[in-house]
Amino acid sequence: MKVKTIYEYGIIKLENEHLKILDNYKKRIKHNFYDVAYNKVIFKNYVGVLKVGNLQIEVLPKIDNVLEGESKLWRDVLVDMLRECSKIKINTLNFAKLKSEKKSFFDLYVEPFLNEVKGLKRQGLIKKYHTVEENCKSLKGKLLLTKHLKKNYINKQYFYVSHNVYDTNNIYNQIIYMALMAIQEIGINSKSISIINGLLLDYPYQNNIYIDKNTFDKLIYDRMSIRYKNAISIAKLILLQYQPMLTKGKEDVIAFMFDMNNLWQEYVKRQLVKVKEITFESKNSTDFWKIENKINDNTNRKIIADMLIWTNDNSDKLVLDTKWKLEKNILNSADLKQMFVYNLYFKCKTAILLVPAIKTEFICKGPFEKLEGVNVSECIVAGINIIKNGKLNPSLGMEIYYQLILPSLLN
Repeated sequence: MKVKTIYEYGIIKLENEHLKILDNYKKRIKHNFYDVAYNKVIFKNYVGVLKVGNLQIEVLPKIDNVLEGESKLWRDVLVDMLRECSKIKINTLNFAKLKSEKKSFFDLYVEPFLNEVKGLKRQGLIKKYHTVEENCKSLKGKLLLTKHLKKNYINKQYFYVSHNVYDTNNIYNQIIYMALMAIQEIGINSKSISIINGLLLDYPYQNNIYIDKNTFDKLIYDRMSIRYKNAISIAKLILLQYQPMLTKGKEDVIAFMFDMNNLWQEYVKRQLVKVKEITFESKNSTDFWKIENKINDNTNRKIIADMLIWTNDNSDKLVLDTKWKLEKNILNSADLKQMFVYNLYFKCKTAILLVPAIKTEFICKGPFEKLEGVNVSECIVAGINIIKNGKLNPSLGMEIYYQLILPSLLN
């Protein structure tokens, strides 16, 4: 398989065949991963991996101009960040092994999934009761008289009945089965295909079902099915992202793509959870415009702050907002106006705009101009190093606390 590596907001030239498939995929999924232009694809703020036919495109994050040879660093940073944010569910030992073997992004999902399925089969697939309708030679369950007369007018020895069956043909095993079939069609690598063929060889019959997001939302786990949770969480990502064309083959597309802004925000939040000295609420919202006359859209407009933070022994609070952006674009007027509005509506004295840094940490601090009837507030734009010793900064949360949060709340 041919592999190409590019960075977010990068441009890659492709053959017309691949461009057409990616353009159709974008129209069907209505995603915002990239734009298709004349003889090229322009990627946006999404990172991850996309496979189209025999071509695999890895899209990596970046903060500044990337130097030659840094792709491994940023690939490891992305993989570590995905794991920290529970986008990859794999234990530490296997995770390190996969990274050391230079596996593809797909392998980071497929191999843990296959290991989970092998474990489920060893323990025995879960069985559930479900109702079936069929012709039987003996009367059991409920006789469906109308259908019985229609189907067995000549074959008097049969009964058309509805009865309960206790077997492995249920939603949990159906999801696993369909994910295995999808991976088989994608054709990630020969080793995975060999394992899947072995798993499917004696996999019990399953009904083909239509699967969408609602299928997973309706799932209920009990003490018998809870062991399926990890496998199904990976199957969900595979099945919802896999978009086969009607004609099977090299036109199938699968994409594991993540909004880098959302990923950075989630990563910062998970680092701050480790700081015991503070309490915070994420995605706090308040109305800033209420609709009085009813029109087509009757929804009030809200502003949503990434995080409201306060120390455990202090009633004052501040707003922390995250942006994943290049260092040269940090002092953006629109962002500063957003910070001012946050302070105003959430009644805070300080708003912190946190961006990633890799070379030089920086803290830019200044008050907003005083307006009559409005309390004076300030904004801090700060960049904290996310990489230390060639890997993700393990003390990021404490550095944010001691360098930004604590000084601001003590003022």
